[in-house]
Amino acid sequence: MKKEKIAFCTTVSDDKVVYFGTFKMITSFYKFHSDIPLYVFTDKDVRKELVKYPSNVHSFYYLNPIMSKTLADKYEKVVYIDAGSIVTGK
Repeated sequence: MKKEKIAFCTTVSDDKVVYFGTFKMITSFYKFHSDIPLYVFTDKDVRKELVKYPSNVHSFYYLNPIMSKTLADKYEKVVYIDAGSIVTGK
């Protein structure tokens, strides 16, 4: 199976979506990269993945690689972007 070239992803808890400005990140990302998929993982997605790992990796520090790994079979490159980022160009 041929992999797609690249995807971006972020993880944000349901109660912090507005606080972190996630919608600004999404809007600014698509303004400059409308051709690249962006995955926004929320609490439901995180809970689904964490059950596959031992409890000692249920930490914020492991969250980004765990969630990025969910896309690794489909894409050659998976880039994590912080939910509070604003994209300002290509």
